[in-house]
Amino acid sequence: MADHASHMAEYELRAGSKVTLDVVIGDAASGNVAVSLDREELYSGRSRKQIKVGREPSLRGKVLQAVAVASRVVPESNRVSVTLTLRGGHKTEKISLWEAVDDGSDVELLARVMFT
Repeated sequence: MADHASHMAEYELRAGSKVTLDVVIGDAASGNVAVSLDREELYSGRSRKQIKVGREPSLRGKVLQAVAVASRVVPESNRVSVTLTLRGGHKTEKISLWEAVDDGSDVELLARVMFT
């Protein structure tokens, strides 16, 4: 791995809500993402919309983790990124991570979210 970008956040749940997650690997990059909830795998694969995370109240206190490993596929691009969008809480939360790359190395992008 060449580089690593990370983000930690809290996500406030709305009573009785269903939470979903969109994951998009971008900036002329390709890669895979693994999404887990308290270490239980929810999804593994390429970019995806509407991954079912769960419902409040069972999500309270749990930690969502998304790890993307990406590499650039267009030589002119000098960065890779991943955007995570959580829906179903008090507000929609968008988390954008990116890392500059000078060569074709893989980059790990990590986000952890605690549900409150």
